[in-house]
Amino acid sequence: MPTITVDLDDLRALIGSAELSDAEIEGHLALVKGEFAGREAEAKPTEVRIELQDTNRPDLWCPEGIARQIGAKLRGELKLDYAPAFAADPDKDACIEADANLELLRPFVAGFVVRGVTIDEPGLMGFIQTQEKLAENFGRKRAAVSIGIYDASQIQFPVRYAAVPRQGPLKFAPLGFEEEMTPAEILERHPKGIEYRGCLDRDGKDAPQVPMLMDANDSVLSFPPIINSRALGEVKPGMDHLFVEATGDDQLSVMLALNILAANMVDRGGKVNRVVTRYPYDTPMGREVASPSALPRAQKARCSVSEVSSLLGTQTDGDDIATRLRAYGVASEAAGDGVLEATLPPWRADYLHAVDVVEDYAISVGFDSFEPILPEDWSPGRLSTETNLEDLLRDRLIGFGFEEIISNVLTNRTMQRVNQCLGDADAPAGAEDGGDLPQTGFPPPQGSPMVRIRNPMSDTYSVLRDWLLPFLLRVEANSPKALYPHRVFEAGEVAVPDPDSNLGS
Repeated sequence: MPTITVDLDDLRALIGSAELSDAEIEGHLALVKGEFAGREAEAKPTEVRIELQDTNRPDLWCPEGIARQIGAKLRGELKLDYAPAFAADPDKDACIEADANLELLRPFVAGFVVRGVTIDEPGLMGFIQTQEKLAENFGRKRAAVSIGIYDASQIQFPVRYAAVPRQGPLKFAPLGFEEEMTPAEILERHPKGIEYRGCLDRDGKDAPQVPMLMDANDSVLSFPPIINSRALGEVKPGMDHLFVEATGDDQLSVMLALNILAANMVDRGGKVNRVVTRYPYDTPMGREVASPSALPRAQKARCSVSEVSSLLGTQTDGDDIATRLRAYGVASEAAGDGVLEATLPPWRADYLHAVDVVEDYAISVGFDSFEPILPEDWSPGRLSTETNLEDLLRDRLIGFGFEEIISNVLTNRTMQRVNQCLGDADAPAGAEDGGDLPQTGFPPPQGSPMVRIRNPMSDTYSVLRDWLLPFLLRVEANSPKALYPHRVFEAGEVAVPDPDSNLGS
């Protein structure tokens, strides 16, 4: 789970309540599913570590997000008007132009300019921490998202997102080095180049070109997702005109990360100016995309009053639900027939269904305010028929000398399809020609759809398995030196799509 360092004085300033005691702040951390994890150091008594228990809310992995949530609760609504940052006309003097050669390399880029906020030491440290948490955790170690911040006063727009030869002749001095280096030298010698060069591999090979951010004067801003340039990519306290960008291979993730950073800048008093990115190729959001902006998939969910009462075991009404949701930063309005429609702010993208609305309402009310009720009926539990059958098979096979393996239910299409010669790893579920849905999980017919994870943290765990043979074959492939005969088995769950819904069974 993410653990971040927060300066309590900075947190109080962001909340707008200098009177809050440490104990009161700790009590409010339930709003973000967090808790104090100790002091950072005796020399810095105001700095504490906060451990967060929710990986679905990357907007909370920063002091600004925590303060925004606590401040909304104390006031009954969000403290600031964030709409201009996400809906105002884009900056006419700033834009990003993408190179056509980046479509298959690292296709997405977005950015914004911020003015009116002078970066102080806590603000800069908070931004760097948020940048690292988003890129490492949410951005899948910079593969899906990497982030950069620059002194905008030194940048001549438009910014070019270009594909340049890996071997040069382009050279620049990266952060931490005095000498100028080619991209290939940075990937071989710079610590960040060594750590993250895998993000630029294509089909297991080094791509001949790499992405580069440069301004209109051909001055290098950064080599994403590796390292910023020393000339333009080093931000220091006191700067008040900044350019923030994000690149990656997933446009939704890039836009969400940038939305979070934009909201953080507004929280610190900055004026965010939107920037347009122009692509020479199609993207899910079009060829001209302004950022920050609302996400393409509207973050809305409908929930009935009766559903809230039923799931939480308490009686409530639509007005109370709407009030509590506003105090949690979620807009809510009546949709008729006792149904409410909740809309997330642009820095959140975690609503999937009505239960998520109920959870936000329950957190806003406070879990400790619900009185637990013991069940009135008693019934003995017993194992299901399927579990009894699994146990029986295990006993028999182990008795025959077989060894059991236990593998993950989450896997990937390459293992379940490509390695078994059953389809293309990049094709969407059900896109290939194929037969009926598998009923036994062994073997699935070619082209049969799989149950996919909508927003996987890693491609390695992006689908649910629908048969077990690939795992047995993987064990066999890794056991060539083991004594024969190899007797292995697995008894476990598989998932196949339910043809009557978008969920698996």
